[in-house]
Amino acid sequence: MALDEYAKHKDKIKEIEKIKEKLDVIQPNTFNKESFMMAFMILTVMVCVLAVAVFNIYQRGSSTEPVHTNGRTQAKRNTKDMGSNDVLRRIPQSPNLQPGVCIISYDEARTGFHRELLDSANIRKCDVKSHVIRRHEQILELPRCKVYLMCTEFSERHVIIEEPGLGLGDLHRTTYYAVKKLGGCLIILYTKDPGSRKLRNQANQALYNTDIYCVKKQQELSNLEQNNGFYSTYDKLSEHQKTVLRQKIVDNMT
Repeated sequence: MALDEYAKHKDKIKEIEKIKEKLDVIQPNTFNKESFMMAFMILTVMVCVLAVAVFNIYQRGSSTEPVHTNGRTQAKRNTKDMGSNDVLRRIPQSPNLQPGVCIISYDEARTGFHRELLDSANIRKCDVKSHVIRRHEQILELPRCKVYLMCTEFSERHVIIEEPGLGLGDLHRTTYYAVKKLGGCLIILYTKDPGSRKLRNQANQALYNTDIYCVKKQQELSNLEQNNGFYSTYDKLSEHQKTVLRQKIVDNMT
């Protein structure tokens, strides 16, 4: 009898050991599966949060652009990117322009420098506005002033107004024709030109660096040059440039 009970007891122990072996196999697998599911859920949530954040940043970047007017930055909602023809079609023909000067810059970091150049001409009772253009549609928001001082920066190829069909873009060219359509007086100030340092000489009566070959070659610049509408400088206007620029602005503000 005792032997029978011992055998039964031994058999139960074996069964328990078998069950334990199975549990030892199942338990790690169950734990790994649960861990994988938890990690997958966390990763999914993080991806969703990141996607929402990127979308919001994109929406803010594409729907607003800083526009500078009178030295203040305002957020303006932009429409779909527009080309030159679209912009020029929407520019009004000879609207009512107010006395004053609008400084046009293509880099907001340069607006202070451009304002200093204009101020150095010492034009009295001159209402000055500033406007930054980085996209074609911003040309539509030009303040309605009688004089526009379009400030461009030096390039080694002297690309002041782009030539059509050369793949250089046409932001400056579109600005030129937009101001013409508005009926404003356009003056171009070409800055940071190393060759214009020689103009500081009091005896030099030139308004621009004559080595800038495109002034005579390009019709738009040639028209401006013939009417004292084109100036070049490195960082300061000569006294002669200030005198002529001042007279040019005063004559066209009244």
